[in-house]
Amino acid sequence: MKLWKIEPVARAGDPRWLNHPRFARVIVRAETAGEARLLAAAQENPGAPSAIGNESHGDVTGLADEKLYRIAPLPDEERGALAVEGGPAVLSRRRDEG
Repeated sequence: MKLWKIEPVARAGDPRWLNHPRFARVIVRAETAGEARLLAAAQENPGAPSAIGNESHGDVTGLADEKLYRIAPLPDEERGALAVEGGPAVLSRRRDEG
């Protein structure tokens, strides 16, 4: 599987951040960029309420927003000890404390 990095592109004061946590970097193992974004978004707010029936919660996660985060393949020189082998998973995430 491929490794993907998700990093913020919006400035810290951008109003789109709302109350979303801001991550400096998230590394995901997935087949596609879309799958990587979905996996990361699913783990952003593990205690967030889920939709009931036909209800929609809109932008519950910032990691799914392309205007907040970009996604790109993780270059080999940045991989370190991260394993390409295995199933889809979020391998690391680091909060932006700034």
